[in-house]
Amino acid sequence: MSELTRALSKKLPPNWTAKTLEEVVDISSGTTPLRTKQRLYFDGGTIPWVKTGDLNNGLIRTTEESITELAKQECSSCTVYPADTVLVAMYGGFKQIGRTGRLGVPAAINQALSALQIKSGDLSAAYLQIWLNGHVGFWKRLAASSRKDPNITGSDVAAFPILLPPISEQRTIASILSAWDQAIELTEKLIAAKQKRQSSLMQSLLTGKARLPRFAQGHWRVCQLGDVASNSTRRIGTPTTTPQVYSVTNSVGMVPMSEDVIGESIDRYKTVGKHDFAYNPMRINVGSIAMWDGDEDVLVSPDYVVFQCGDELDAEFLNHFRKTHFWHQFVNRSGGGSVRVRIYFSDLAEMPLKLPPLVEQKAIAAVLNTQDREIDLLGSKLDALRRQKKGLMQQLLTGKVRVNVTGASGE
Repeated sequence: MSELTRALSKKLPPNWTAKTLEEVVDISSGTTPLRTKQRLYFDGGTIPWVKTGDLNNGLIRTTEESITELAKQECSSCTVYPADTVLVAMYGGFKQIGRTGRLGVPAAINQALSALQIKSGDLSAAYLQIWLNGHVGFWKRLAASSRKDPNITGSDVAAFPILLPPISEQRTIASILSAWDQAIELTEKLIAAKQKRQSSLMQSLLTGKARLPRFAQGHWRVCQLGDVASNSTRRIGTPTTTPQVYSVTNSVGMVPMSEDVIGESIDRYKTVGKHDFAYNPMRINVGSIAMWDGDEDVLVSPDYVVFQCGDELDAEFLNHFRKTHFWHQFVNRSGGGSVRVRIYFSDLAEMPLKLPPLVEQKAIAAVLNTQDREIDLLGSKLDALRRQKKGLMQQLLTGKVRVNVTGASGE
């Protein structure tokens, strides 16, 4: 880490200094009160107690658990840290290492966290957290380099480098990046709200609990999926060009497969046309099913199940229905509760459906598609904000771009 500090020092902007954390902060850790004394040490506690799961890379105002005054008195290392203490995760899994939190209220912490308390007025707590968030890759490379169970030690934290601009510039940098944090947080909340509304709409519209006004009098019929959809075994045949081979994931749907995992012969691969559904029969219970929306046919493994909707079932209506609780409950029951299950179309065909007329199916799908597009647009906006913030951090935390500190506000 000292080599890293020296490397950073060679590129210092005017008036900036290079330090290690132990030079600018006091470093300590916390503890976990005995769980065997849950009633005495935790139940009814009023002192926030921070664990790795509470770290949010931002300001911590609430915690999952609290401890009692008795726990503070009787447990060694059970210090209550003041607001603006910066916390960093030392272990708890590779994804957690280097996560941070800045206390918005006084709180105790557990032993998986380091508490960083600023020694002097030359360092802004908000800037310190921004610096740590912007260099989390350092922690992860260090944790992964020499340990079977990734973690960082107190010595690693002490030797961690930090570049310090003048305090007024630190505060201005923190203020600028805080604006992006607020925009990101607002967008995340808006996405969460729209996703909640979308879920509620799906459960209501797709089951007939709520009706679109112009279809309020329409009759819904009960059938099984096999009555309105059919299994497909269509093969590639002899096309003039070879279609792309796809697989199905539970996160992003159908994705192209890399050539190195495709067999030499694709003669037995199944063809998936527009609005066909494809799934891996051993992974449908974890959501690996998707509707193909492309105009050109594609291929999937011969082990996959492919099925098509008939004239009485709108594919986009079914594509939304497969995301409902009812669908997941049926699939899980069909799988018998095992992780490694096989659910073929003959199993899926027995799923009961309550179907409105085709015109109402299409109208419901259109409403839900509009909601999906709004969520996707917000997701793109969120990605753009995160990229912009990352780019700003790279510029501001290296001094490549200097900020105007005139009238800079506090944290």
